[in-house]
Amino acid sequence: MKYHIVTSQELIWTDNAAKKAHNSASARAADQQASAVMHLMNNFQHAFVLFGCGTGKSGIYILQQLACCMLVSIVRRVLLSLHTTLCLQCIICKLLRHMQATKYFLGTSLRVEKLLPSNVVADEISSDFDLLFISIHAFKDLMDKIPIRFSNGTSKISSLTSITTPNPNCSITQTLRNLARHNIKITLLSATGNTLLMDFVGHYIGLGNFKVIGELDQYPIPDVVINVKCYSDAEVLSVLVLQRIKQLNISKKDCSFKIYIVVMTTDAAAAAVREALSAESISCLMLTSDCLQSKKEDTMLAWEEREEQCMVSTIVDGIDNGTVEDVFVYSASYSLFRLIQSFGRIHPARQNHDHATLHIFDTGYDPSRDGDFERQLNDIKVKNMVPNSTDNTTLEKFYQDLFNIQSYQDFINCNNQCYRKLLFSHCGIPSDVCETCTNCRKNHVMSDAAIQARAKQDEIESNKEYVRQQLTKMKD
Repeated sequence: MKYHIVTSQELIWTDNAAKKAHNSASARAADQQASAVMHLMNNFQHAFVLFGCGTGKSGIYILQQLACCMLVSIVRRVLLSLHTTLCLQCIICKLLRHMQATKYFLGTSLRVEKLLPSNVVADEISSDFDLLFISIHAFKDLMDKIPIRFSNGTSKISSLTSITTPNPNCSITQTLRNLARHNIKITLLSATGNTLLMDFVGHYIGLGNFKVIGELDQYPIPDVVINVKCYSDAEVLSVLVLQRIKQLNISKKDCSFKIYIVVMTTDAAAAAVREALSAESISCLMLTSDCLQSKKEDTMLAWEEREEQCMVSTIVDGIDNGTVEDVFVYSASYSLFRLIQSFGRIHPARQNHDHATLHIFDTGYDPSRDGDFERQLNDIKVKNMVPNSTDNTTLEKFYQDLFNIQSYQDFINCNNQCYRKLLFSHCGIPSDVCETCTNCRKNHVMSDAAIQARAKQDEIESNKEYVRQQLTKMKD
């Protein structure tokens, strides 16, 4: 792996693009953003970008296009998403990113387009773009329908792919493999620093040698409190969430903030939470798989622009608002990777342990069935998604650490380690203890109690020694 170090000239280019994007003379790009942007502008090698959830991955392709525009060196670019098992989620993410890019590109000649499976079916395929947002399903359908050439004498297209997990749906990911063979450079935005993940994905889609942009010791660890509470009665969970939100509104009554509630169980559970909040006059939006396409777009726009305080959603990533300070994980998370995504709904500007919290209200919900884990591992091996030299123990630990509900349950049930350090260690990211999570506070209290008990014992022993000395003097 080759690591890229950003130069001062690259910072100047990307900072100028950031000033343009935010219409602010004080705006600047993060160092990792600058490194990624410069890689995309040169784009001689496949790469992974290590960038935390909610820390500016969208800014990478937006700043790159703006920098190219300012340098009069336009590069046509395709943005893909690998949410192969979550088509709805992929579509929603693309719609939101398309709206964001369109807003940042106002006043420029840059053209933004989006392409969903429905567009491909209806032959609504535009080639007049500088930045194209496309779901992996639409991309596969497009390649099956029209074998496009992605590189010619006048334009160059790259694919930015948001990594989730190596997926057994080989027919979809095979499309990316073919793209790499056509010498199209692929940049993958990774929310983790897990080296096995990079090696396995790089192997599967045929990247060969690739560059890594960003360093593990510079990965931005969110300064967010993690509160974990376990309940056996799922029926009262919506009431408990409601009570906590009321407490937050009282304690932060002088602040303007929003709340994201992730419900990964059922649409009905999400509806129950929304009804409980609405009954108490807490303004709330909801986004689930039942929503019509027009409703999805309206809801995303409302979350971005209107004043509703809460969003209840069955979708964990890609639905952003910069004023979110509290995220609730309702009942369970399917994996630690999804929990990291939930963490990322709180953006850096709001990541302050005095205000920002990830609230996990766990009920032990487990949708998995006997044999699921073994079947998933077998699919990965049969479809050659990892090198043949990978031993079973390594593969099992890798998959369970990031993508299986067991690792989430082990995380929740751990009561003697810092939650934040434990969570990021599974992703290959080093972190100090936070001193603010449920476990750290409990251990701190226990430590204080032990110190006080020891001091009391020392005092008792001191008093005994004093009495002995006095008795000895009286005998003499």
